[in-house]
Amino acid sequence: MKRDDVALEMREQYRRHVLGKTLILLGSLLLLLVLVIWSVSIGSADLTFGDVVRALLSRFSSRITVPEFNYDIVWSSRLPRVLMAVISGMGLSISGVQMQGITGNPLVSPFTLGVHWTFGTFTGTDWSEVTIVAVVLLVCMPLCLKEAWSLNAITAGGNEVARSLGVNAGRVRIVSVVLSSLMTATVVSFTGVIGFVCLVAPHLARYMIGGDHRFLLPLAGVFGAILTVVSDIVGRVILEPIILPVSIVISFVGVPLFLYMVLTNKKDFWAR
Repeated sequence: MKRDDVALEMREQYRRHVLGKTLILLGSLLLLLVLVIWSVSIGSADLTFGDVVRALLSRFSSRITVPEFNYDIVWSSRLPRVLMAVISGMGLSISGVQMQGITGNPLVSPFTLGVHWTFGTFTGTDWSEVTIVAVVLLVCMPLCLKEAWSLNAITAGGNEVARSLGVNAGRVRIVSVVLSSLMTATVVSFTGVIGFVCLVAPHLARYMIGGDHRFLLPLAGVFGAILTVVSDIVGRVILEPIILPVSIVISFVGVPLFLYMVLTNKKDFWAR
């Protein structure tokens, strides 16, 4: 086979490789959107999936009219809670990937840094709190993605390999710790501790698409959002009208997975 043919075949394989990971990410985003709408529809005031969609769209189109009660329930009561679940899950999961990447340890989470408070819950969330957390994450997340190649170099072979590729591992670690701490502290200050999401979501994302941080960081963020939204739904309906803190629900998934990760060879974990 000619050299040009080999290069063409490699480019085609890489294209399929990237396309597959992109489709997984897009499919996960679509699932998250469906779960968000479903979550907003759940509550004592019974709304259908269609009621929620119309209430959401009515804010942006005067041609769509909905009962004022439905509009207030969606926009003032339920949507802030659900959006806080989304951005909290994203922030904590991306922080988890960052910390695991710079330490080479899949058992590390942002809470290793000493961030503790009360049981995590989204009850009582308002738009001002959502806005503050969203702004911090919108600033930090692109900076995390910017370090994706550097994290790949560090996880591939540690400081020596990273240095040979022109990566300043010390700088990457400092930046990653600062960004992870800032995102985690911001989320926890409004929601309380939601511990296992930053272990579960990165592990599932790495299992799905491997350790390339260009894709791992965003997919872990989406998986974290899915996990917190689903856990919040379960916490609201399983013992209705009692609402379980989301951190307790996630622990039922997180504890078994944590034990699996402790008992599994770390080399097998990073090889996925």
